[in-house]
Amino acid sequence: MSRRHSQEQKPDGDIHPLMQLVFIDAPHPPQPFEVEMRLKAAGLEPAPADAFEAKGLIWSAAWKLGKREVPVRVFAADRDPQFAPWRTTEVFWGGRNELERAEKSRWVIGVESIQAEAACDFLHLLLRAADAAGGDEACAVADDLSTRVRSATVLRELARCPVAPGPNELYAIHFIGNDDGSCWAHTHGLRAYGAPDLEMFGLQDGHAGPGHGIISAVAARLIEEDIPVEGAELAFGEDLVAQLRPIMEALRPFPASLGGGTGDHDDSHGGWRLAILDAGAPWPPKKAPNLDSLAPAGLLNKMQDHAIVWFSNRESLRQAALAKLRFPEAALAHASANPLHRKLLVKLTIPADQARGDYSSSLLSGQTPPKANNEHMWFEVKGFAQGLIEGQLLNRPNYATYLKEGQRCKVSAERVSGFDLWIESGRFGPETVMGAGQPRLRTDWTDFHKRS
Repeated sequence: MSRRHSQEQKPDGDIHPLMQLVFIDAPHPPQPFEVEMRLKAAGLEPAPADAFEAKGLIWSAAWKLGKREVPVRVFAADRDPQFAPWRTTEVFWGGRNELERAEKSRWVIGVESIQAEAACDFLHLLLRAADAAGGDEACAVADDLSTRVRSATVLRELARCPVAPGPNELYAIHFIGNDDGSCWAHTHGLRAYGAPDLEMFGLQDGHAGPGHGIISAVAARLIEEDIPVEGAELAFGEDLVAQLRPIMEALRPFPASLGGGTGDHDDSHGGWRLAILDAGAPWPPKKAPNLDSLAPAGLLNKMQDHAIVWFSNRESLRQAALAKLRFPEAALAHASANPLHRKLLVKLTIPADQARGDYSSSLLSGQTPPKANNEHMWFEVKGFAQGLIEGQLLNRPNYATYLKEGQRCKVSAERVSGFDLWIESGRFGPETVMGAGQPRLRTDWTDFHKRS
């Protein structure tokens, strides 16, 4: 069922505003008229709205942004030197100078609103407003509900990209290790988009990747579809079905003191939350000394075997648009990399139909013939020439049988719908390739723990 983009009704009775806090390194905080001018320059069409009370703030203002007149509150405040959220989470910086600027920032600009349109589009709007409000003086931005912190470099990439961020940008996943070697995984931030936060229990060594993939796939479905408050079964891929159950009911038979147990569900881990279980797991669960019986072992094993995950049409189109936009970055990073340690795979939309007609004459064009559909296939890139990709086909076509597995051919770069780049500094896709050419400085809590 399609989701209505509104927060009028919440299963836990709460309204969850989204807030981006921009850290400002400047002698003086930006003033309201400066912020309004920047919003206009960014094409956000601000219109005055009723002002908010500004107790404890330097100033507070309200605008309605864009043609949809989305209400947004913007405020300025002093930054408490102890408020440094980048010291407790993973952040990718454009360089050490950006981190140092964040450490000495004096001001915070807040951008706050309540979801008024599709989740990814709405986050994009807020990030655009945060980028504009902070201007060149911004050095980092913190997402209040998800606890994510982005450097100004990453903020600008997301905000200024014409394609909205993906579902993974809406929330954070925390993996908390327990004394028995198991792990409790849970999200922060999904409640702001009308979806429940998600949890998994009893994860073991090697489960972080598959667990992350399961949570990401389920979350992507839930931000677009309604689900009953009490949970339900949810199919999210080929032979991938999860049983989603209310957290407190799932935890009731277990000791409260366990890691991830009811004792850990304080205000920051409360509200509407669902546990991800195997579809065939017994319900209600039986009493046990640990939470291992709640682990979705079947789903984890299938994800380790590279199960196929489904995406909505909206998300598939977004991914394809981003891949097409950023493929030149991947091609440039590939060309600049060590030839002995590089590989670039590209997913292309190849014209095909059920009659298995020959559309080889259309490969050099970005247009699909009127009577054809597209079959998505992977190629290993061998070269480039005048807007064309020369690649070797890695798949066996189902319908585009005028091509053969292993065949080399030239295809228009307009047909790009995905890519995967391997170079010495790592593996990159459309969401991450902007850091391939200029490696980022990565920090997390351990960096600051060492210093203290």
